[in-house]
Amino acid sequence: MPFISVDESVSQSYNYVLVGGGTAGLTLAARLSEDPSVSVLVLEAGGFNPGDQLISRPVQFGAQLGQDAYAWTFKTVPQENVAGRQVGWDRGKILGGSSAINFSVWTNPAKGDIDDWEKLGNAGWNWENFSKYLSKAISITRPSGSPAQLERRGSLETWNLPKNGPLQISFPRTLPDVDIRFHEALVNLGVPKAPLPLDGDPHGTFFTGNTLNPLSYSRSYSTDFYLRNSDRQNLSILLSAYATKVAFSDAEGDLTATGVEFIHGGKSYLVRADKEVILCLGALKTPHLLELSGIGCPDVLKQAGITPRLDLPVGENVQEHVFVSLSYELKDGVADDTLDVLGDEVERQKHIDLHARGEGVFNMGIVNFAFLPLSALSPRSDAIYSATIKSIEEKIAQGKYPVGATETLKMQIQKVERNALDCEITTIPGFLSGPNPPRPGKKHFNIFCMNNSLFSRGTAHITSSDPLVHPAYDPRYFEDEADLGALIETVKFARKACQTAPFKDVLDEEPVEVNPGPNVQTDEEIGAWIKQMLTSTWHTIGTASMLPKDKGGVVDSKLKVYGTTNLRIADLSIAPILVAAHTQSLAYGIAEQAADIIKGLL
Repeated sequence: MPFISVDESVSQSYNYVLVGGGTAGLTLAARLSEDPSVSVLVLEAGGFNPGDQLISRPVQFGAQLGQDAYAWTFKTVPQENVAGRQVGWDRGKILGGSSAINFSVWTNPAKGDIDDWEKLGNAGWNWENFSKYLSKAISITRPSGSPAQLERRGSLETWNLPKNGPLQISFPRTLPDVDIRFHEALVNLGVPKAPLPLDGDPHGTFFTGNTLNPLSYSRSYSTDFYLRNSDRQNLSILLSAYATKVAFSDAEGDLTATGVEFIHGGKSYLVRADKEVILCLGALKTPHLLELSGIGCPDVLKQAGITPRLDLPVGENVQEHVFVSLSYELKDGVADDTLDVLGDEVERQKHIDLHARGEGVFNMGIVNFAFLPLSALSPRSDAIYSATIKSIEEKIAQGKYPVGATETLKMQIQKVERNALDCEITTIPGFLSGPNPPRPGKKHFNIFCMNNSLFSRGTAHITSSDPLVHPAYDPRYFEDEADLGALIETVKFARKACQTAPFKDVLDEEPVEVNPGPNVQTDEEIGAWIKQMLTSTWHTIGTASMLPKDKGGVVDSKLKVYGTTNLRIADLSIAPILVAAHTQSLAYGIAEQAADIIKGLL
């Protein structure tokens, strides 16, 4: 087994020291260690609990959040435009990272979203390359069922279904009729069926798979890469190792990383790297470690008591996805079990037993999606975006944005003009909304309304030289009013879908909308409810953006930090602009492409 002790880790040097054993980190470590002549060490701050049912059993949405054994319980600073609230930004703190605690959703970006990265000045970061590398990571198993059931689910004949990767993608065994009805209601509203959801064109509605092992019905996550290669003598993992600083040589010129300082068991250590140090801590922890190491905006570093070593816009260009949830009571007798039953301990145990047989609510999933441009949802799209675009162009002309934000906002305007997929709707049979509580004994249907292309740009910066003090995370939600306007229109469209056959037939004649509720009708009322209930989708990117240096970049297209000889980043922090997809696929694709870059194959 590659787990080693802290004494073993510091007794030798390694070719590659990877900081972070999460979604990207374990994928990259597995690929680099394919070469038996190189040595790889992964430093992971969390632990590893194989067989932990809170991780492996699916459909326990959010159960790990707020628990120190599983998650970093980050929060934003109070958000002025979201009722002064601090929004939770939890991330995985365990081997496997956020892939161990996320909602298991698997969607791929649109072709244009990735091609935009290359247009921003990142050679080689295009859909053709990215889709090839993403296919290396995954194996997709087709859904089971009768021909009639599969027809209602939608044809997969045009889908590219990779078969060779360690990460298992499959379709939950239980697909409730109410989910299919909502999908059909969207089609009846004119939403097209997405032609190539995993192959570059998810425009429309479709059912997708989850990160789910089809044989054990359990979560598949990035530890599958580790487990497949656990007998490699050149791959080592040190758990409970909290990185505090990248160590550099004293030579003049570009900085050369020589190792990583970390805390283990309350003591400080240094592990040596003789080839490269690679940061894979994710978009929230990577900028933290960079700034602790003296890489960032000099004013930020000095204020925190850190001596600047390299002036780069670390922690800028922060972008995020957000959502709110609508919930409806289902008519009595129209639905089989929903997630509502798990509130009863006897029913919960019954479904735990059913799960082992591939049955029951633990074999459901979030699989019903629609990705659409705002123009497909609302006649007000032009009015919402035109004012924002004019304002942004004026601010760019006046030099009011940081360079990185300027470049990505210009690209985002182009995305609006080509009707990119900025709005998302997805569903789950159950209750996951607020502020109104559900009525006991009722079953529910939940609709998530998401904004995937916020114009607001935020920051993530340290406030202290103490490595145990988390940075200040400020997404600046709704700093741009178009972000709120787009979400209001998405909520209104979701309500319209609930009034459309065949979904409306599973609701009472006078539908019971629990949240936001019948008293929330005007745009102002919907907006106020959104501000009260807005939730992060935990898809933050951009804190170490891959862009040309003169355009606000932190890393180049080879993922090397500007001004260094051997420090790279391979995680979601390098994404320069958000995509219309749940970002775990993005993290795997980045790691796979990074591996070939580091090997000199790309």
